[in-house]
Amino acid sequence: MIEANAIKSVFSDHATSGALALSSTKVTLKAVLLRKKEQNTD
Repeated sequence: MIEANAIKSVFSDHATSGALALSSTKVTLKAVLLRKKEQNTD
């Protein structure tokens, strides 16, 4: 929620009008890091 509020604060009208396109790799990165951690514990 903090990230969404920061984006709205910085980009104001663009963030709420649909004129701003965003993507995130956070979920993908988390999965890769978890898999790597599991491999290191085997």
